[in-house]
Amino acid sequence: MKGAFFAGSIASMLLVSSLASAQSKGDDMPDFMHHPVVAERRHGFTFGVVTAASLLWTTATPTDYAKRNSAYEVRLSGAVVPYVSPFFGVAFADELSFTLSFQPSLARHGDVKISGNCFAFRVEAWPLVSLGKAYRDFGIAGRFGFGTASFTSRATDDSIANAGNYSMVGVDLLWDAARLGSFGFGPTLGVSYRFSATYSQTDVILGLRSAFYGGP
Repeated sequence: MKGAFFAGSIASMLLVSSLASAQSKGDDMPDFMHHPVVAERRHGFTFGVVTAASLLWTTATPTDYAKRNSAYEVRLSGAVVPYVSPFFGVAFADELSFTLSFQPSLARHGDVKISGNCFAFRVEAWPLVSLGKAYRDFGIAGRFGFGTASFTSRATDDSIANAGNYSMVGVDLLWDAARLGSFGFGPTLGVSYRFSATYSQTDVILGLRSAFYGGP
């Protein structure tokens, strides 16, 4: 019993010593670690829109398994179509934002009309903020989402292909080149890939990103 009591006392003293040492180390942190990070460029509720020209390459077939072959294939190569994508979310700091975006399909090319919608989750990162000056407004965004798309003939309005439910991944380069109060404006360049069992599409966009940041 005495041995157990002695061992318990030693263990208690070691625990108290360890906690005291950890507290001492915490007090030795540099001053800047005791102060909250103050956002200067991006913070709080954010929303905006990307308007761009999109260059796309698309291949699609009907969802009917017997028609998933070249005889029924719809192909668009290098078609230029308008691109509009509103978004909203939260900017947690100058370096990081999370948003949801809506990307409707508005393509019209030759006799083919593409109709559909895509919903995407965006992660926007601004990794050069610590360098200051113009570097703090260069960013990169990843896009991950899902959607649907159907292809019809503009002449007859008949269905000629269908994407079913597809997945989408993409990446954008961002630049908040101009600021006006809580608004940021700048060019964006992006690429995305959409795919399902009956559909694949690569988009390259070049356009303008406009964003509002509601934080202080």
